[in-house]
Amino acid sequence: MSALPTAHNDDTIVSLATPSGRGALSVVRLSGPLSFSLAKRLAPGLVLSRSRSLASLFKEGRLLDRALLLLFPSPHSFTGEETVEFHLHGNPLLVDELLEALLSLGARPALPGEFTYRAFLNGKLDLLQAEAVDSIVRALSLRELRAAFQQSEGLLSKRLDSLREDLLACAARVEARMEFPEDPGLFQTPLPLDPLKGVLQAAEEILRASPLLAPEAESLEVVLLGRTNVGKSSLLNALLLKERALVSDLPGTTRDYLSERILVKSRPITLYDTAGLDPSESRPLEKEGMAKTLGLLEGNKLLLFVVDASLPPSPQDREIFSRLSDRRVVLILNKSDLGRAFSDEEAERLFPGTIGTVSLSAKKGTNLPLLRDLLERELLLCSPEREEELFLNRRQRFCLQSLSLSLRKAIAFAEEDAGEEFVAEELRSALSSLDRLTGRAGTENLLEELFSSFCVGK
Repeated sequence: MSALPTAHNDDTIVSLATPSGRGALSVVRLSGPLSFSLAKRLAPGLVLSRSRSLASLFKEGRLLDRALLLLFPSPHSFTGEETVEFHLHGNPLLVDELLEALLSLGARPALPGEFTYRAFLNGKLDLLQAEAVDSIVRALSLRELRAAFQQSEGLLSKRLDSLREDLLACAARVEARMEFPEDPGLFQTPLPLDPLKGVLQAAEEILRASPLLAPEAESLEVVLLGRTNVGKSSLLNALLLKERALVSDLPGTTRDYLSERILVKSRPITLYDTAGLDPSESRPLEKEGMAKTLGLLEGNKLLLFVVDASLPPSPQDREIFSRLSDRRVVLILNKSDLGRAFSDEEAERLFPGTIGTVSLSAKKGTNLPLLRDLLERELLLCSPEREEELFLNRRQRFCLQSLSLSLRKAIAFAEEDAGEEFVAEELRSALSSLDRLTGRAGTENLLEELFSSFCVGK
């Protein structure tokens, strides 16, 4: 893949901005200094002083399409450059014809993320806002989407700008003491320990309050487990509303775990269907499947312990349950449509300490809404929503952690009276981490990798 340009250039770039394929509309985006003139050559009747026009597009003298054209003069566009959006009928043949015409007139294909990259270079977005644009496209839940929109509007950037001003003021005081050692007034002023601790507290509060922006971080992980043939795979299929797992009356159908994602109240949950557990099993393949199931129990997962409520609890059920102490376990009394062999009171006595019990029928869908309500409650408990919320990707989190570490070192040096030069060096390092975070400096090697992960057309 070609490298993104490291400075503004005079190319005019073009790309399809909507998903490829047939549909009601397709949008082609054109940005750069030739945008208006190229649009005028394809649509001779276009009035450039209007922000939007319905115009006939021609290619080599023949009508190509009747399209809506939106014109954004520089700097009042997403990229900060002249930009034209062509809203065509949603036929890939029309899109290809228009792209071919624009390329023949001097435009070039946009690289992945190049429109957002130009917005960054032209000061329309900082790096955090640019990353938020990609997060909006990739969000897997409404919660992620709302947080990405807040970040695209500068929520985190504004907090970090304020933090940077305070950090610069502290650094300036330390540098002044080093630059003018003969000035007694400066040395009568103590090192700015309290302001530095305030900056550290603000940075670490952002880290504490901001979940990691990664699919596994936002998703609640839920493991379906129990002995063989209690209906775990049927329950997975019922929650997914599709036949994902094979189901059979024969025990041991599932020998490896399956994972799928569902949305509960627009928030993601990862479900794991696992091999049935049988402590007496000696066959190698079945034992390997059970080992994988037990390996899944590591970490902070919610466990749905499934039993066949149409039969009395077996010694296997009780032995498996005994291994789940100190875990978040929901007791699932499946196959309730076949009649209950034991009461809820007996279930609580035999399987104590669970966080909830749901009697249901995976096969008929009875009481599945109760299970979904319980899963929603667990989502809110493990990750409560806030009015203003930020999600940090791994790069952003690493920069903030580096900032925090440098500040801690600077404070330690100041408290130990180790010398202004040691404090100053750590404050320079902290500022460097902060500037890498926002894209002010030190990001040259990151930009191509970051923006190349964007969709073409973004």
